[in-house]
Amino acid sequence: SDLSNVGESNLKRISYLSGDSVTPDETFPPVRAKWLAEEAIRSGDIPYSIWRPTWFAETLTKLARFGTIAMIGKGEVGAHWLTGRDFGRWVSKSMNEPTADIQTFNPYGQEWLSMKEAVEIYRDICFPLRPIASSPIGMVSFIGKTLRNWDMWFGAEMFRFLESVGERGDPTTGNELFGKMSQTVEDFAREQAGI
Repeated sequence: SDLSNVGESNLKRISYLSGDSVTPDETFPPVRAKWLAEEAIRSGDIPYSIWRPTWFAETLTKLARFGTIAMIGKGEVGAHWLTGRDFGRWVSKSMNEPTADIQTFNPYGQEWLSMKEAVEIYRDICFPLRPIASSPIGMVSFIGKTLRNWDMWFGAEMFRFLESVGERGDPTTGNELFGKMSQTVEDFAREQAGI
């Protein structure tokens, strides 16, 4: 947790991927761990950029399984979805931008969509014949715990947490330094489908 000795290395900058829900008072364990990692980075003497993105469109590709599009919960929670390409553009630009040193950025995509809306767009373009299967968060959590499928259990608990907090950041500083995100969920889905 102490980065004070790293200053003697050739490391020029730390670029850390955190999350939009990270705050100093959050107690949900994985989010708390990200806050503690941020604090360790801030305590060192190496320039850094901390990235707290909202949801990546790439996560939608993990939902297409077993002939359906799986969705945890009602799909009401949402975000300003961004793509890995847009995020990579920001990170790349930050490497040559001195004002990006010792900053925390909240990369947000250009449009807010609920999980249900994003899943429907992705399904309609990439898998138009597949149904969307929605499972209650509590049921997915219970099944995951019962089967000792910790990825399933953790995914459900993460969705439960995200439904309770929503987006917390402000993309303004990053938008001013690096330009607004350009891709939408529809753009991403069209790329995936080769359209």
